[in-house]
Parts: sequence; structure tokens; C-alpha cells
Amino acid sequence: LKQTPGPGASVDEGATIALSVAKRPAEVTVPDVLGQSRQKAVAALEAAGLKARVRDEPVETPDEDGTVVDQNPTPDSTRKRGATVFITVGAFEVPEPDASATPTPTTSPEAP
Repeated sequence: LKQTPGPGASVDEGATIALSVAKRPAEVTVPDVLGQSRQKAVAALEAAGLKARVRDEPVETPDEDGTVVDQNPTPDSTRKRGATVFITVGAFEVPEPDASATPTPTTSPEAP
């Protein structure tokens, strides 16, 4: 990438010439964070030298609430150190009761 003295410069025999060369960025393996909590997943990705971008997505079961339900790129693939891994964290919400539903009538016991 660079040399000192620059190209075309005259130097004495035995003089030192400094060269700067490019090094290919290190590649890392993407860890499997599926099923982990948001905090553990982000920590695992950062420990591997990756960045995490998190988004929440509604899920149908409470078991998936707060856990990673999808990641891209896939586990065990390789990426350059510092690359971003997109993770989707489940967000379960208890369904609201249907306000238009009519309650079932009950009969009250008769007084003696």
C-alpha cells in the first residue's frame, strides 16, 4: 500500500526501505444464538467479534418470548470480523379478549 522512500526515489545500497502491506480482514464463525435470550445472544456475537442488530417480532407462544427466533447470517457461516448479524427476538403478547363477545348468561339460585 505504501513505501518509504516513495517510488522512483534513489537510495544508497543497503538502505532500509519501509513497506506497508494490506492484510486480509480476519474471518470469524457466526455462533448459533437461536433460542438464547437477547442479552446472551448479543454477548455471544460480540465475543466472536461481530455486531448485533436486534428487532422484535410477535410470536404465538410464550416459550419464544424474549428469545432469538431467527438469525441472519446462519449459524456456523463465516463473516469478516466486525460484520453485522441480524437477530429476531420473539415478543409474546397475551391476546386481548374479544370485546364484541357476549358473555354467557348464568342463572342465579332462587331464594328459599
